Parts: sequence; structure tokens; C-alpha cells
Amino acid sequence: GSGAFLVRAMTEAIDDCANEKEREIYKKKNIFGIEYEENAFGLSTTNMLIHSDGNSNIRQGNCFEMKRFIEDANINTILMNPPFNAQRKHCSPSYVKTWDSKIRQDPSKGLHYVDYIVSLVKTGKLAVLLPMACAIGNTGDIRKFKEKILEEHTLDAVFSFPPDVFHPGASASVCCMVFELGKRHEKTNKETFFGYFRDDGFFKKKNLGRVEKNKPN
Repeated sequence: GSGAFLVRAMTEAIDDCANEKEREIYKKKNIFGIEYEENAFGLSTTNMLIHSDGNSNIRQGNCFEMKRFIEDANINTILMNPPFNAQRKHCSPSYVKTWDSKIRQDPSKGLHYVDYIVSLVKTGKLAVLLPMACAIGNTGDIRKFKEKILEEHTLDAVFSFPPDVFHPGASASVCCMVFELGKRHEKTNKETFFGYFRDDGFFKKKNLGRVEKNKPN
């Protein structure tokens, strides 16, 4: 997308660096990104440049064709916002082969992207934005991919988002799912945190989108 995840991650990490040398190393060697759409790719790299660079390892293309790039990066923290209703051409070819001929959009609602990434990045943390159906759904491909992921990884937390979080771009019931990679869920003896965060301090305003509420005096 626009690179907002990476910009925020970069600025937070840079704040923790001890000196300029550390900051330069971080920006050049510790940030990686993949974006399929050409216009969004241009926006994300520009956004990174505006915020002190860090775009040298952002690639345009299909993540399913970048296995070597992902593995060689030695990633340990993943931020994902996969498409919720991806068309066939945007999904994993091996997964698409299992679809019924009438299916035109990703029946896993983005979970098969998560499954692919965690198969390459086997340890660390992952936070992903997904439809609420991926957290509460218990049928079909959603159930299949959740079971597969939890066989090797732990679901740490699920945070619900406000209903208008993507306004005016889209209307979707969204959550953030956080995983600890490399530890089978049922073996961790750990409770999953579920947080209901309907109000994030923003409201819809005509011609402005979502704006922050004024803080009380």
C-alpha cells in the first residue's frame, strides 16, 4: 500500500538507535517491503523517501514469486495488510488450482497470504490486518488455513478495529491478528488476548474523512 506500516516501524526503530551510523544501517539493511500495484509501489517508496529514506529493499511484484527475496532477508518482524478479496491473478497459483471454477475471489479472505509468509519466516512476530471473519469464522478455507497456521504458530492477540477505519476508501469489519511464530498454539499453554476497540478517538467528518476528536480541556 502507501507504506504507512513501514514508515511507522522505521521511525519507531530509528528513535531507539544510539547514533547516526546505527540509523543508516537500519534504514538500508533492516526494512523490507513488497507491493504488487505499480501506483501504490510508487507511493510507498516516495513516502519512505519523505520520511528519511529506508526504501532500498522495497520491491514491486507478486510476493508468491519472491520466495528467495523473503528468505534471504532474515526477517523476524512482519507487518501485513493483504487484500481481503483478491482476484485469482493476485493469489498463490497453487492455491487457485484448488478453487471451484465459479470462485473469482480469495475464499480465505487473505489468510492464505499469511500461511505463505509464515512458511518462509518461521520465527518472530507477525501482525496482520484481516476481516473479522478470519478471527471468528469456522468454516471452509478460513477454518482450513487457521488450523494449518496454528499447528506451527501461536495466536497471541486479536484487536477489533472501528467499523469506519478505512473510510472513505472502504467499509469493512477489520481486526489485527498477532502471532508468535515457531510455537505451536496448543503447546504454549497461553491464553489469547481479545480486545474490542470500537472507539479509536477519530470520527467521520464530511469532506475530511476520519479526523481526531478534540481532547477535553
